[in-house]
Amino acid sequence: MDGSHTRNVCAALWSSDLLDKYSADGRKVIDWVYYVLTIITAALSIAGSLTIIILYNKIAALQTAGRRMLVYLSVSDLLVAAGNLIGVIWYVTNSPIGRAGYFSV
Repeated sequence: MDGSHTRNVCAALWSSDLLDKYSADGRKVIDWVYYVLTIITAALSIAGSLTIIILYNKIAALQTAGRRMLVYLSVSDLLVAAGNLIGVIWYVTNSPIGRAGYFSV
């Protein structure tokens, strides 16, 4: 497959038509794409961080000084991802569409 199909899809996604469309609650359609991508990446980051932390604590052979640094990075990544997830959920549920009851947490 050549790259022309990919270029055509990208051009269609980022055309001014998509960027100028609005959903029922008055937000741009492209904003919902960002919300969904943020939720997906935050959830994957939380899952990966928890996996590293749990495995480090459960398997004694993994408990070295170098891996302890990785666990510290995983804890900080977990906090950042949780903050992003909470922020997106808060933003969506406090929007006009959220107050209308479409998103309830």
